[in-house]
Amino acid sequence: MNKRTITAIIIALIITALVIGGVVLANVWNKPLGKALDLPTRTATQPVLSESTATQPLESTKQAASTETPIPPTTTRVFTATPKRPVCGGKVPVLYFLVVGADATDPDYRYGLSDVMRIVRIDFMQPKVSVLTLPRDLWVTYPNLKDEPERCPVEGKLNQAFFFGNPGKSCYAGTGEGPGLLAETIASNFDLFSDHYVAINENVFQSMIDAMGGVDLYLENAVDGRPIGETEDATKENSQGYFPAGWNHLTGYDAMSFVRIRDRYTEIVRSDHQSLLLCAMKDKLSSPEIIIKIPKMISALINETQTDLSPAQISQYLTCLLPKLNGSNLQFIRFPDEWFAKSHQTLYQGMFIWDIPQADIRDYLKKFQADEIPVQESSDSSKSCPEPPAKN
Repeated sequence: MNKRTITAIIIALIITALVIGGVVLANVWNKPLGKALDLPTRTATQPVLSESTATQPLESTKQAASTETPIPPTTTRVFTATPKRPVCGGKVPVLYFLVVGADATDPDYRYGLSDVMRIVRIDFMQPKVSVLTLPRDLWVTYPNLKDEPERCPVEGKLNQAFFFGNPGKSCYAGTGEGPGLLAETIASNFDLFSDHYVAINENVFQSMIDAMGGVDLYLENAVDGRPIGETEDATKENSQGYFPAGWNHLTGYDAMSFVRIRDRYTEIVRSDHQSLLLCAMKDKLSSPEIIIKIPKMISALINETQTDLSPAQISQYLTCLLPKLNGSNLQFIRFPDEWFAKSHQTLYQGMFIWDIPQADIRDYLKKFQADEIPVQESSDSSKSCPEPPAKN
């Protein structure tokens, strides 16, 4: 059997193990783990499933929870007619997921900034998954805030949208709390709309990695998380560790340290390190040994994840997509390298920001939505998962 067939069998066994083990409880399994994302979404024509020209809407256009600050007019994504059907048993050709990594350990997500922000574009026709990194330090205008400017500013950094949307601040007049305001901010500033969201805090991230039994990560070059000037003990309290070139086995704590390393590197490099870890996690989820670890993974997921999806929906997407992902159809994208030059670095209201023209960002995101950003191995701004060497 080839690797893809083996992976499909593994995924099927995972679901069987969940059911037989009694882990799946109907009142938890089918219940969303967070507030609904009740925002306007784009509409799109359904791909033609036969020779007829009849089309159906992709999803019903949701109504905005508040009209205090209008979102830009809804536009239409048009898909080329094709006899193919979307994979995963659905009728939707493309979905966009806002994925957030919060910098706090609060299980109720009342506070915290969005330390990591990714837009995941899932093309169910090819199939293909494209993961776009959004820099934290973009200056944006926040829509749909309560009219209390001293407490709820109308502009700031992109990662602060998550903070002001959280219930602890009580600034957001819309729905979906922190992820809701962040999604609406991205839509209103950059014309990129999200259909769903998933937010995890530090506890969930570490617990998931540990529940998986850790992950094995291959590094072409060493990654040094020790404070600048420190070359001895990588286990000190103020150190984020040292990861040598070659294979590294990471626990949840190690993985959290690895993805946060920035002092010796740039924000761009840190983003690339995070993508490497995501590739390692994808490989681990496709391995036979993952089956016996599923109950702990589900427990870690249900306890503190914030998402408008239910565990059943998450399982459905993973079950369908994981066997289909390989080096060619899993793409990691970030803004072009030249946008992070010193000419785009500035201080605004006393804060560091990337001064990138919003029109340029919108144009780039249009290409992302149209799947027009090619994978280029010579460019770090668009790449697929690397193929690591075999372990000794």
